[in-house]
Amino acid sequence: MKPKNLVPLVVILVILIALVMVKKAKEPAPNIVNEVQLARLIPEGVSAPDIVKLELFAGAKPDEGVVLAWDDAASGWRVTSKYNAPVDEEKIDEYLSDLIKLGGEYRAAPETDADLEQYDLTDSRAFHVKGFVKGDDAPKFEVLVGKAPDYRTTFVRAAAGKEIYLSDVNLRQKAGIYGDDTEKAPEATPWLDKNIVDLEKDKISRIDLTYPDKSVVFEKREKEAEPEEKAGEQAEEPDEDAEEAPAPEKEKEYEWVLASGAPARSHKQTGLDSLLRKLDSLTATDVVDPGTPAEWGLEPPAFKCVVAADNLDEDVVIEAGRPDASGDGYLRLAGAEEPVVYKIPKYSFDQLFPKGRDLCDLPALSVDQKEIKRVELTQPAGDVVLTKSDGEWAVEKPRADLALQASTLDTVARTLASWQPADYAGPDADTGLDAATRRVSFIAGDVTHTIALGAPSPVTEGDYARLDDDPAALVMAKIDKDKVFVAPKDLYERSLLDIDEMDITDVTVKSGRNIYTLARRDDEWAEIAANREEGALSFEREKADAFPDDVIEEYEGAADSLTEWIADLQASDILFDGTTMQGEPFMAITFTLADGAKHEIAIGPESDGSHLLKVSGKKEMFKLDHADVETVLDELALFKAPAPEPEPATSGEGEESQQGDDGTSEAAIAPPAGEETDAAMTAVEAVPEAE
Repeated sequence: MKPKNLVPLVVILVILIALVMVKKAKEPAPNIVNEVQLARLIPEGVSAPDIVKLELFAGAKPDEGVVLAWDDAASGWRVTSKYNAPVDEEKIDEYLSDLIKLGGEYRAAPETDADLEQYDLTDSRAFHVKGFVKGDDAPKFEVLVGKAPDYRTTFVRAAAGKEIYLSDVNLRQKAGIYGDDTEKAPEATPWLDKNIVDLEKDKISRIDLTYPDKSVVFEKREKEAEPEEKAGEQAEEPDEDAEEAPAPEKEKEYEWVLASGAPARSHKQTGLDSLLRKLDSLTATDVVDPGTPAEWGLEPPAFKCVVAADNLDEDVVIEAGRPDASGDGYLRLAGAEEPVVYKIPKYSFDQLFPKGRDLCDLPALSVDQKEIKRVELTQPAGDVVLTKSDGEWAVEKPRADLALQASTLDTVARTLASWQPADYAGPDADTGLDAATRRVSFIAGDVTHTIALGAPSPVTEGDYARLDDDPAALVMAKIDKDKVFVAPKDLYERSLLDIDEMDITDVTVKSGRNIYTLARRDDEWAEIAANREEGALSFEREKADAFPDDVIEEYEGAADSLTEWIADLQASDILFDGTTMQGEPFMAITFTLADGAKHEIAIGPESDGSHLLKVSGKKEMFKLDHADVETVLDELALFKAPAPEPEPATSGEGEESQQGDDGTSEAAIAPPAGEETDAAMTAVEAVPEAE
């Protein structure tokens, strides 16, 4: 046979092999029970439809389990341990199927609980699955799931026996528990039917959105037919002899229109498309207690979405609430047989109830930032006036002898130049704009623009706003509000000392009756003294041998922290009203720099969590958080004499210690034979008491 005659045979052989492989691929993968016909753990005669209740729990936490039960009235499974919420049908069907077929290969039959522990199959370590059948209050079976030796198998046993089997079904993982923590309790969330609505978006014909401050209606309408003849074109003369053919019936075309509720006549298709997609598949992340509707903003519902569709006999009505405009949302279906309140994340809520800027074009600003030369802010925190000359910003009000926060001033101008509202409100909304408490006015070129802010919006995280003389009630997002309406303290740098901590050569701190002095020589701490009510301390580098190494390290660390705190001193607020410090300061700090310059810091008594602060060379008074003062006090508390060493025994067997007049043992105060007391080596010396 010639080689070329073998080609057809080879082709046929390849085809046959491919068909066999396809057939094998379609066959279900064998499991341990079906492959080897091994023991089953569920009693004979029990089928999936017989099971009406499951209890799942970790053995260490039997009271924190999940309970699933069949509800005849609802014709479905419910999570009775989670507000009787519906169960995902696909998940429960799969779990019951795996449960009924549960079995495995025999491994061992330990006699004691200690032997079961290595498999995590003791009552207290195993994962329990109790099954109940209709008409029986006692469980029909109870299965314990233990350790998983690999990702494919797990050890199991029936609660009534101690025989251990190896199964390829892990009921613990299928209940949503992963990892080796045997005390981890199952959660209800994996079992929930989180589907809220699942509409065909192409069939939706009307959407009516109700917000706390407006209503918006979208409708799908038939497009108007375009005229057959265009202007300026000559119609053809009809042929009298030709038979008139019937005109083909044109297919109707539809389009979405913004029927009502917006300051613009047209809508943004991207925002509407996002809304339609969300209605096509609206799912929750969890359910919450339906018995407390006010907690979820549902008494009455603050939001409502009514959807009409060509394939539905009745409208779908979604009631919603969001107590926190920046938080999650909560939904329920009006008219549902059983109340279920679903929780959805913020981004999903914003797709279901889009912001005004996503629905249509709103009045906005678009000016050249370089043209802005004056900004005036009126606000409760204090009025501000900014001016620009030769491209540089200056603060006209309030004035302070401090460095400017140039980036903050640029941000104010940049935000105003391109400001766009985040939302809007209807004409009947209570916006508070007639009594605006914040207002910004700025000049760009020869044009003056004004934005006034009113009450907070219940829909969008921000405040109602009015742009110039436009009557529309808009919303300025919080992120823009924070950039524009700057607190006076944030106009200036609040770091008060432009120094390097290593340039500080000596420090004196007086706090009440306590006085601390520190001196640095050649980049190391040469002297540290403290006169404290609890005791005195005198440390000199030349006499450092009298101190334990860890104590010296503690002193040096505290001294470094103190000078670092001084160099990095930053005020929490700036007082522009001429406030002065009355009476003695709570703490006075004096320090000298390497160039001989002396500086003083005075800290007043604590009041409402802060202290008045005065720094030499600064005419303004400042505020300092109490937490910063506590930091200094904690460091100063480390400057104390070290605890004395335990005294050795002073008398041996048969000896009596002699007591001095003051009750002190003579053996305790007398120096050892051959040694003299060296006062220079004493760790604690008297320091003159503070006046």
